[in-house]
Amino acid sequence: WNDDVETGFLRDGDRVRLTGITSQFASLQQINNDDLQEYTRLERDQPLPDPIELTLAEIAENGRKYQSMLLFVNELEIDTDHTTFAAATTYSIKDPTVDFGEVDLRTGNPQDTFYDDEDIISPFSFTGVLGQFSFDDPNAGFQLMPIAEGDIDVVVSVDRRDSGLPAVYQLDQNYPNPFNPTTTIQFALPEQSQVTLEIYNMLGQRVRTLVAGEMYEAGYYSVVWDARNTSGSVVSSGLYIYRITAGDFTDVKRMMFLK
Repeated sequence: WNDDVETGFLRDGDRVRLTGITSQFASLQQINNDDLQEYTRLERDQPLPDPIELTLAEIAENGRKYQSMLLFVNELEIDTDHTTFAAATTYSIKDPTVDFGEVDLRTGNPQDTFYDDEDIISPFSFTGVLGQFSFDDPNAGFQLMPIAEGDIDVVVSVDRRDSGLPAVYQLDQNYPNPFNPTTTIQFALPEQSQVTLEIYNMLGQRVRTLVAGEMYEAGYYSVVWDARNTSGSVVSSGLYIYRITAGDFTDVKRMMFLK
């Protein structure tokens, strides 16, 4: 399975059928690696679900409702003196709705997660699947479980400009371009829309998600990219693509980063 993900045989949007033996660990139904007998790739390029934006308070109150769904939680902070993540470690996190300890962030085993010796950045956002860990109470012990690169991202400020309401969707050319160390991307929404804004390299690999399926009112907006990737490292010089999806509107433009 992991090898097929690495080679691209399995990728986002694939629909698969699994055959294996289920077991229960704490309150979680699962198929362990050793119990996965086979899988079949059925379809490619299926539409991915939009993440559901929640707060930690909402997860703590009714997390079982959202298990196995794709979630987005913004403005998270981590309670630790360490500067890098360690695999197989539980971290206490908070957002503006709760203090530390309501919901944990749990990194997987080294072979199961990208986040082992990756920089800890605060505040950050999480996009991923909710897990559970409690032997006593099925409604307690909820965890955010970062696995893939991009599950944890730097919080990016999106500013609304007081310039009236646009008539059409629009994605502007970034400025300055070429740029170093930062560049501004502007977009316009004629109506309330769910917005995703992502940066890709020329190989089509996602470098950074600036806006992850968040809802914005009609208006003009700007966001600054600091030329850092998901893990917080400055990217290499070269051409990059930025892509916006807002409602049924999609547009792509190129930009140049020069060190």
